[in-house]
Amino acid sequence: MGNDIISILIKELSSTFDPKYRIIYKCISRLIRENVLIPGSKLLPHRQLAMKINVTSVTVSKAYKELEKEGLIIGIVGKGTFVNDGKLLNDGEGEFKNYHRNLTSIDLSKSSSIHTVEVLNSIAKVKDEVNLATMFDNYLGEYGPELGFIEHRQSGLNWLSHSGVKGSVSQIACTNGAQHALLCSMLMATNSGDTIVTDDFTYPGLIQISKQLGRKVVGISSDEFGMKPSELSDFCSCNSCSTIYLCPQIQNPTGLIMPEFRRKEIVDVCREHNIVIIEDSVFGILSETDIQPIQMIAPERTMLITSLSKIFMPGLRVGYLYFPETFTKKATDLLRDTCWMASPVNHQVASILINSGRAFEILKIQKNEILRRKQIVEGSLNKINYTTSKYSPHYYLQLPENKKASVIVENLKNFGVFALTCASFSVSKKNKDRFIRVSISGHNDDRDLLFAFEKLKTAILS
Repeated sequence: MGNDIISILIKELSSTFDPKYRIIYKCISRLIRENVLIPGSKLLPHRQLAMKINVTSVTVSKAYKELEKEGLIIGIVGKGTFVNDGKLLNDGEGEFKNYHRNLTSIDLSKSSSIHTVEVLNSIAKVKDEVNLATMFDNYLGEYGPELGFIEHRQSGLNWLSHSGVKGSVSQIACTNGAQHALLCSMLMATNSGDTIVTDDFTYPGLIQISKQLGRKVVGISSDEFGMKPSELSDFCSCNSCSTIYLCPQIQNPTGLIMPEFRRKEIVDVCREHNIVIIEDSVFGILSETDIQPIQMIAPERTMLITSLSKIFMPGLRVGYLYFPETFTKKATDLLRDTCWMASPVNHQVASILINSGRAFEILKIQKNEILRRKQIVEGSLNKINYTTSKYSPHYYLQLPENKKASVIVENLKNFGVFALTCASFSVSKKNKDRFIRVSISGHNDDRDLLFAFEKLKTAILS
């Protein structure tokens, strides 16, 4: 690290008002990416650099720590800190190995969109297409319709059509993400004290919202096709039940797809007992089947939820709620009561992506990337019982009788690997320590993924 780089750091520190460690981190990061600091070059020790640029050694340590998190530099015990060239790894004894990994960020717990370079480039084009003056005139100058502007609702219907939904724009609402759509649908379909039935292992967001709203959640057991209609019928014959929540396309956490015959069996029970159906299709657009959504089988009683979060930009918070015509007034009232209207700026960005066709290009990239990553890790799962489906980004692992999910997940943290026990997915809390859910979409380094799945395999089978 020569005097010219020291001068750059001093200049940056004197001209920027960010926290000093962030300035150092950003500056060194830029110099590495611009190849001013070349791979393998040695950085000054913390204390020495601190003295030269007139900051504390703690400040330099924080900056170096951020750079290490990103894998840009690496500290070798007894040797110093180096710009990482992809061939350095500190094994605790000052030795070099041929693979560097970030111990803090091999996260298998999150099931999210995958941000490849192609995806990011496609999304970045939006900024050139957003006219702020027009957006202000059309969407920001005053309150809009509760269910959303008609052009945004039409975009939502176009998005839903790729999941097999054929319907009317008058029956779709723009929401601030799928969680908001779920909240609205539950408020539309249930009252305080009502019972909601769902799979015994289900989306944790449903469980938490139900607690907040004072609704009781009951789990019904499943087989390889999904929820058992006989058990659902038995329960509803003996108990009052207003609503059922299902995720038939890539169920969370099992990753399974419910076949059409089972969907029709569930619908028959719901019709017999006058039960409203909430169909969560957030993952639905990833699946490649000709199976009808439940909404198309039972349109008179089904509310369908989807969003863009699993395909791109979870932070955009764009969701859609498709509802039966008889729920129009309730939907309008609830959108007004919960947020007045979903953010039209966010929905305009989503509409640009959908209407230009780029959203569907990104969808194709996501699906190909899911397949590619699954090919990398599935060799590590050969002797493990698990469920998934072709385009599911997650695996649902069943553990041997002598293993506990909570112990395995805790031990994996020692290697910087984060996974989920299925305790948060469990309604009845039976067998909650027998399953682990892991996802291949939350981390972007192939070697890290393989490393993490190998550690997972060892923990389960050893």
